[in-house]
Amino acid sequence: MGSPFVKPIANQTAVLGQPLTLNCTYGGYPIEEVFFIKSGGNGNGKTGNGGGGGGKRRLPFDERHLVPMLGSVTINPVERSDEGVYRCTVVTSNGERAEQAFHLNVVGKCNPFR
Repeated sequence: MGSPFVKPIANQTAVLGQPLTLNCTYGGYPIEEVFFIKSGGNGNGKTGNGGGGGGKRRLPFDERHLVPMLGSVTINPVERSDEGVYRCTVVTSNGERAEQAFHLNVVGKCNPFR
């Protein structure tokens, strides 16, 4: 048996309207669950659609969020409401938990012809 761990996750930047895949590198044994949680606020005092007034919600929570494999989530397309604090959480079958938090910043598309 090994205690769960999650490697630190750097803050991420996503481009509005583009797909983004978030990956969580983890370990431990035996792993029961690996999932992402998004906090309600987006870091600027406003509440995003994913939060329900400052609460936390487990992804996926709408059709834009896909879980292609354990420890990964794809957001397609990224919207402003996706900005905020996320946590990757790992749980072993005996209930031990580990998690790492990171911030997702959403930026607008660049126009090279301006």
